[in-house]
Amino acid sequence: MSSRTNSGAGAQSTCKNCGAFVTRRFARVYGNNADEVYGCLNCQRARDLREGNHLDARHKRATT
Repeated sequence: MSSRTNSGAGAQSTCKNCGAFVTRRFARVYGNNADEVYGCLNCQRARDLREGNHLDARHKRATT
């Protein structure tokens, strides 16, 4: 089940690790391919987010 409240333009997400609100933009940048966030600035260091250390292998985006 998705953490989004709806699929419209106002849809928002939450961090699956701590439950904090995250914006759609944050989810698009730091989330997985389904824009699910497993670490945010409330529960992770910014460095870990930038480096992708908050995700385990099954949640990381595929890189080409």
